Amino acid sequence: MATIITAETIESRVEGGTRKFLFRYTLNNGEVHTRRAWVPDGTDETTERTFRGNMMLGEQAEAEAAQILAGD
Repeated sequence: MATIITAETIESRVEGGTRKFLFRYTLNNGEVHTRRAWVPDGTDETTERTFRGNMMLGEQAEAEAAQILAGD
């Protein structure tokens, strides 16, 4: 399973009461992924970036398990 080696905020802007984040994650296997978040303004950026990164890793783990179970 991959791990995140860098996580950075590419974009952070406010529209009304909503903050829009764009995060970029580099994994130890060389893959680069991005995730967007639309959250209430005032949401802690670091906490949200970590949360989204953990969600991404969970999604990848589920996909990897499904692939193994399917015999691919």
